This record gives sequence, structure tokens and C-alpha cells, in this order.
Amino acid sequence: MKHLLLALLFSVVSFSSMSQESKYPINYQIVYKHSYVKDSLNRDKKEEETMELLVGDNVTFFQAYNKGIRDSIIAAEDIDHNKGITYAIQSKTPFDLAYTIFHQNNMFTTRDSYISTLGREKDNSYYQEKIVLHWDLLPDTDSIHGLLVQKAQCKIGDLSWTAFFTPEISLPYGPYKFAGLPGLILKVEDNKGYFSFVITNIVQKTAKIQAFPTAEALKQKLITPAQFLKNKYYYLDNRTIIDIENKNIIITDESYKQKAILADQEALKKYNVWLEKFL
Repeated sequence: MKHLLLALLFSVVSFSSMSQESKYPINYQIVYKHSYVKDSLNRDKKEEETMELLVGDNVTFFQAYNKGIRDSIIAAEDIDHNKGITYAIQSKTPFDLAYTIFHQNNMFTTRDSYISTLGREKDNSYYQEKIVLHWDLLPDTDSIHGLLVQKAQCKIGDLSWTAFFTPEISLPYGPYKFAGLPGLILKVEDNKGYFSFVITNIVQKTAKIQAFPTAEALKQKLITPAQFLKNKYYYLDNRTIIDIENKNIIITDESYKQKAILADQEALKKYNVWLEKFL
């Protein structure tokens, strides 16, 4: 692990404005580069997001790295999540993937947002899934960042996944919802080239705290994964209309409005690969 211990600014999340929350000491911050395809007909065009896996005692959190930084700013400035954030904060901490995944005892709680607002937590949805992946351990070994890794594979729906985990770090966790191997997952990718997570850094810390406000505090409702996908598709297909109705945007020119509506529909055609459809 000495090959990966680099000096990084560790973001400690603490929502002081929330009275209803659980707090978890964080032992590791593990950073991944996440590459993903949005359009199945254009696999050469890939988006990238830096993600972080925060590991506590039998719990993990997975989210965009910049989301962690934004949450730290929100905590430091004591901002109410339900009132949103300023454009200045949003522009300093951009991220495309808005979800936070809380994992404990094979139960994954995913809080996500697909709505174009200034970060109001009440616009997020959350859903829960109990996930146990069935991995096949293979004899193949390799080295990633100086760490011995072993190959493992599993099939989830239409995709086959290959992971490389290291027994040198005995954490049965990995990026996103990948877990259950006898060592930390350093790399995982699917057979169609849609998604990949590759570790870039590990920071070991002690006595750091990750707060996780309750759904009641954030005024969120529990929905099913299927309902989340349905709601997300409906919003993206009708983004401009819904944002105008919710007063998230103001468009006074009718011709511009119609062009925006058509642009929403065209954009959705090119955003047909969602990781949450597979896992």
C-alpha cells in the first residue's frame, strides 16, 4: 500500500445543520477514475469522473470526489441542504454523477438526483437494494500500483464484469456496488467497454467522520429502483417543461423553448447507457 499513499486533501463531511443524522468514523479514502459511455452507438466517446470510496467500520460511502468537497463546504458554511447552494459553490465543485451510495451489511442505499437544480437535497430520491454478487475467483494474477492483484469475474444481467482485487488490503469492498471479494477491488470493468473503475490513490486516515443525514431530515421519500429509472427517463425526456413548471429555469421566448424541448429528446437518445440499469 506504500506505493499508493500520497498526500491528498481529505474531505471530512459533517452536516452540522442537520439534527437527524448518523456519523461514521472513516478509516480509508480510496480514489478511483471512473470512465463511462453514455451512448451505446458511440463507445469511443467516454466521460470521466473522479470518485471516492470512504470506508468506515463495516460501512462504506461511494460518491463523486467533488461531491465530497462540496459537502465539506456546505458543512463549513452551515448551509441548509433543502434550500440549495449558490452558483459559486456549484461552479467550484462540478460533478456529473450526483449519487451517494451507502453500504452496510450487503444493503445498498442509493441517493441520487437527475434534476437540474442548485443542489437541493429534497429533489433527490433514494432506493434500497440487498445485493450479493456471485464472483468466480480465477488463478490469474497481476500487479496494479505495486500491489499483487487476483482476477475475478461475475455476470450481472447482460454484462460480464472482470475485477482485480488485492489480498494485501483485506477490505471486501470496491467502487460503486461491487463488493464481496477477499480484498479491496482496485479495478473493475464490463465486457462491452461501457464502464470502468480504476484505483488512483489510497489515503489511510483515522478519527475522520462521515455524516449521513436521515431521509426525513432531507425530506426524501423511499422509492423502488424501477420507479427511479422510470422517473429519471421521464424527467430527461421532458427536462425543459418540468424545469419551467418547477421554476428552476425561466424561458420567455417560445421558439427557444420549443428548440430546448426538441434538444432534450435528442440528448436522451444519446444517453441510453445507465449503470443503474445493470446494477
